[in-house]
Amino acid sequence: MRKKKELARKPVSVYKRPSSKKSQYRYYVKVWDENLGTYSHTRSVCSIATELNLDEQKFPTTSRTGAFLIGQKLLKRSGTSTKNCKVLLADYCATFWDWNKSSYIEGRIARGLRIGKEHAWHCESYVKNYIRPAFPALRLSAMTPYILETFMLKLAKKNKIGNRSVNAILDAIKTPLKEAYRFGLISTNPGASVPKLGDDSKRKGIPTEAELGAILSLRLDLRIQCAIVLGATCTLRLGKIMALKLSNIKETTLVVDASWGKVDGLKETKTGKIRIVLLPKIIHDLLL
Repeated sequence: MRKKKELARKPVSVYKRPSSKKSQYRYYVKVWDENLGTYSHTRSVCSIATELNLDEQKFPTTSRTGAFLIGQKLLKRSGTSTKNCKVLLADYCATFWDWNKSSYIEGRIARGLRIGKEHAWHCESYVKNYIRPAFPALRLSAMTPYILETFMLKLAKKNKIGNRSVNAILDAIKTPLKEAYRFGLISTNPGASVPKLGDDSKRKGIPTEAELGAILSLRLDLRIQCAIVLGATCTLRLGKIMALKLSNIKETTLVVDASWGKVDGLKETKTGKIRIVLLPKIIHDLLL
């Protein structure tokens, strides 16, 4: 009897709930995922129709037939009716962050959105050092919020790393999962319901006048002296200091229009904006 029931499993399950208006109903669907061996989360047909940009005339949200047709569209978009999704999570994430192979990175660049090689390189390292060892044989479609939550908590407890680092590693999985869901490779996004850990980083202070004076009293390379006073007086990070050129130095101001990364080399600022800061004459002369 159990085998017959499994064979009769409906790919799309439709049911309704009463709405606030009398004698009217809201329809919901869930689709069967062969990869996971379970139904997806229940969703409103209205939200699915909006997400898939379906024609309301052909896919009415107020009837059972329309709800079933919308569920079929979701099923087709998700690809959950097949057992062909055998890609491993670690392999998918590794390719996702590979600068030369990633369609995600290629897509961001094509859309004029910023993404740094250094960021991709860090994420690739997280996949190699943390994600692949934890999930050597887990399929992409088999990831669940529970598995991801457990992985996150173990990272913080077992590896004894800060919450900020745990969140960065988590992002190296959550972003690929989000894109896999968007492209219909998986029927749900398990990362959507796993929030990050709270920020536990210690507040950074600034050097005291005595500390700054003691550093500058040392016989340092002139470039290092410039970097120190620029950081102290113009609030510049090291990457922006390293990217400065002679053309950035004006009579009374400093034009900050680029940054320098270990992997990217010379690149635009994080925000893509140019900043102009006041430049004291003593520092202007020191830079020249």
